[in-house]
Amino acid sequence: MANSKFPQVTFTGLDDWQPWAGNSNAFVAREGFYEVKLDLLEPSETTSAYPQIKVGGVILDKDCDPEGAHIMANVIYGGVDQKGKPMVRQFASFLASTGTTVEQIQGFSKQNASFPIEGVLAKLADRNAYCELRYKTYKGQPQSPVANWVTKEVYEKKKEQNAHRGRAAAQVDWAAMAKLEVADGTKPGSAPGGAGAPGGGFTGGNLNLGGPAGGTDNGTVPTF
Repeated sequence: MANSKFPQVTFTGLDDWQPWAGNSNAFVAREGFYEVKLDLLEPSETTSAYPQIKVGGVILDKDCDPEGAHIMANVIYGGVDQKGKPMVRQFASFLASTGTTVEQIQGFSKQNASFPIEGVLAKLADRNAYCELRYKTYKGQPQSPVANWVTKEVYEKKKEQNAHRGRAAAQVDWAAMAKLEVADGTKPGSAPGGAGAPGGGFTGGNLNLGGPAGGTDNGTVPTF
């Protein structure tokens, strides 16, 4: 086909290309507390001032509609908020939801410990985590994102009290919620904040990621 009138296909810039993994954030029919089997944990390349990881997983609760829904979330692991508080507390909440103890997390803090994020995430592979999904709108569209990461103990207590399920999607005034989205500064087109992120998206922040300037580089990553 040397005389084809169409441009040739040239395979450049595909050295690290991978097909789409099919991960997406499902919309669930009820707010509430859910158990999730993690299937995605990786650092996120972002232009935000806050370093983040991408978290994905499949909801295990049999009463979830749709059953086996897949969730996605961003979790911040560095920087400080507008009040000067360390944003790593969001990552600490996520760690606790996977079974890392409060004593471990506080111990790392007392040591001013610092570990490669890839190494920490490798320790969490195949774990279950627990979260609260809460309705919101983004660009006027209904969503059911992760609002909070919670411990297994909180999840089980909510189930025992039959308080683990909240509003149904059909009960929500989505038009009113979309108006609030604009009124509170989360205008359509702005980046949605993750659980624990500053309202209306990510703004500013000084990074404190460990190493010589941010803490003791402990080298080998312990069990989390």
